[in-house]
Amino acid sequence: MGSLNNNSIDTVNAAATAIVTAESRVQPTTAP
Repeated sequence: MGSLNNNSIDTVNAAATAIVTAESRVQPTTAP
């Protein structure tokens, strides 16, 4: 079970990183 939980966290981290990278790529320095 420990491995599965660890793998799940790794997947979430990878997804979050991909989302942040995509967002920073899409937004051309937009100031609020």
